[in-house]
Amino acid sequence: MDEEELKRKLRMELPIKFAESKELKKNLEAALREDKKTLDLKNVDLSGANFKGYNLQKAILTNANLSGADLTNAKIMWADSHFVNFKNAILIDADLRFSKMWYANLEGAKLKRARMDPIELYAANLKFADLEEATLTGSGLMSTSLEGANFREADITGVNFLGASFDEKTDLTCRAFDDVTVKHLPRDALKAKMPPELKAKLERFLGI
Repeated sequence: MDEEELKRKLRMELPIKFAESKELKKNLEAALREDKKTLDLKNVDLSGANFKGYNLQKAILTNANLSGADLTNAKIMWADSHFVNFKNAILIDADLRFSKMWYANLEGAKLKRARMDPIELYAANLKFADLEEATLTGSGLMSTSLEGANFREADITGVNFLGASFDEKTDLTCRAFDDVTVKHLPRDALKAKMPPELKAKLERFLGI
């Protein structure tokens, strides 16, 4: 089976398109698991690839390099994305719900209006990530690096920020939060810019 015939076969069996990547071409057949439903792209270099609007549901992206890739409006739900590199990737309007992204690198990623409710981001790097208007309801951001991250108009209801790091450039002027959010924000979060109501509740909870 030649490469073009294989691509046609895979496209019929999977609701996705394929990026033009030498690394992906070389590993195209191996990328498809035996169940013929799950795309396995672990350790694959897809930096700068165009996945705009693609369907990558349940894909295995562990340790994949998607730095600078365009995943605008992509569907990446239920993906196994531990150690994935999304540095400077474009994930505007992307759907990342139920994904597991422990130790992921999302530094400088554009996540405006992304669906991340919920998502597991344990010990991930979100420095200078843009999460404006993103929905993170019920997500776990424990021990994440949030220096310079932008949460303007984001929904952080029920988000667990325990152990996360913040600085004066972190913007937590969110559109929605609740008492669960307050109880799971560390003292370090007081460095960030935040709504007066959130700051007052956090200071009261911390006994300041």
